[in-house]
Amino acid sequence: MVFAQVERIHINEDFVTREGKLDIPRIRPLARLGYYDYTSVTEVFEMRIPNASEEEANGLEGAAG
Repeated sequence: MVFAQVERIHINEDFVTREGKLDIPRIRPLARLGYYDYTSVTEVFEMRIPNASEEEANGLEGAAG
């Protein structure tokens, strides 16, 4: 297992939405399923946690202070 800290990332602005989020269906990242199987992401959906506090929701959105 490897633990690391991301220092920098480079993102092509063509893949950023007006809301400032990554346009995942346009990027179509690869994900490993296991064994020799991989998939590419073509759809994204949002699933909020019921009864999550505002602090918890902000943490999941990357907006925690």
